[in-house]
Amino acid sequence: CNRIQTVANAISCSVDILEARVCKSFYKWFKFFVLCFVFSSRRRHTRLRRDWSSDVCSSDLGFAAALRYICLDRRLTESIETGTPKTSRVLADGPPFKGLTGCILSNEYLDAFPVHQVVMTADGLKEVYVGLDGDELVESTGEPSDPGLAGRLTGLGIELAPGQTAEINLALDWWTQDIASTLERGFLLTIDYGRTANDLYDPEARRRGTLVTYHQHVQTDTPLTLIGRQDITAQVDFTSVASAGEKAGLERSEEHTSELQSRRNLVCRLLLEKKKKNIK
Repeated sequence: CNRIQTVANAISCSVDILEARVCKSFYKWFKFFVLCFVFSSRRRHTRLRRDWSSDVCSSDLGFAAALRYICLDRRLTESIETGTPKTSRVLADGPPFKGLTGCILSNEYLDAFPVHQVVMTADGLKEVYVGLDGDELVESTGEPSDPGLAGRLTGLGIELAPGQTAEINLALDWWTQDIASTLERGFLLTIDYGRTANDLYDPEARRRGTLVTYHQHVQTDTPLTLIGRQDITAQVDFTSVASAGEKAGLERSEEHTSELQSRRNLVCRLLLEKKKKNIK
């Protein structure tokens, strides 16, 4: 499961096999299994059930029979899953389930969340805003829009260096709470480009933050151009993901948590478990 080849350019194939094998081991415990994929729309073509299940599921008919594949979309798109057995698609902002026994897989999803960009100035922490100068979009700085921005850094024990820029994803808290309320028993497996907090906010290695843009598979790094026609992404703070998960009642599994070095970025895998409560 830890052998992932050419992560940067072929992440979908390698991760699909990894995810399926991990899920198969979960099935041995549950015997009935619901698999729910969560991913950004720009990665949709890599998340089809047939792409990852054929190699692993076909070798275990019990696992294949128990599996239910559910694809969640936040907006209406072409239904690629139509006609695939035991596969369904739901349009929702979050998992519209309760009491789920199974696994929720998040792959290259959290790095597509909106982030707040902050910078440390001589007057303290400021947030970067977008404004207008005539007809041109320009960046400006002002007081943070949410006290949680400074609170996140303080909670992590991170102090940004003067002039350092960083991105903060405050949506991690509600997302992990949403996942935890969905699961009665099972796992959240998330794989994404990211780092631990100390590495992510290293002032020497990432003084300008990690916010990047892509247009037609080319890195442009111009977020104020091509509005609505390019991807904007920032690396994930996995320390905060794990912390938010634990606060929501999910336990971190060290056995299936790892960092996988690609040619350009660090791909992290984090497994959080929700155990069934013992009723006395």
